[in-house]
Amino acid sequence: MLVVAVLLLITLSGCAQGAIDADKAAELSRKIREHYRETGANWVSPKMLREMNLTRNSKPIMYVLSSTSCADCREFLASFKSIHPTSLSSITSQFLSVLALDDYVLEMGPAFSPPKSDYLPRVFFGDSDGQVNYDFINPNSEASAPFYYFSAEELVGAMRRFLQQHRQQLGSDVYPADLQQDM
Repeated sequence: MLVVAVLLLITLSGCAQGAIDADKAAELSRKIREHYRETGANWVSPKMLREMNLTRNSKPIMYVLSSTSCADCREFLASFKSIHPTSLSSITSQFLSVLALDDYVLEMGPAFSPPKSDYLPRVFFGDSDGQVNYDFINPNSEASAPFYYFSAEELVGAMRRFLQQHRQQLGSDVYPADLQQDM
């Protein structure tokens, strides 16, 4: 009887944890949608990215890891408001732009926590298959924080450079996922 009670308790606590995780996921998704409404940035959540079939994806991927409890992160995310929403929507739509907030950062896994990269916000760029390009760093950041961007303006410049590099790798001046295709 005691064993059954212990197993029942373990099962129920597992269910409660799942509900909390679902609630957190819903709250984080709400924050991501809210940031989209405020700025025009076309974000997907890490959960949405996991559910996508990347074999048909031709867009590069940008991963923005941030936290709502971090002052630098809040300032960084607020800086997106200084860019015209149409411009921001246009550039972010040419990527699968992933915004990982709070607990989603932890779920991203070790590929997004390279050695000595425990700072936030961090931004990584990757190929259309999701492979992170660790060589693409912010030349304006400190050597100890190569994936740190100070502002959205600086990040948009990096996005343009990465798109150009991605187009060259494809051997084309025309990016297959241009704005017309996204609309």
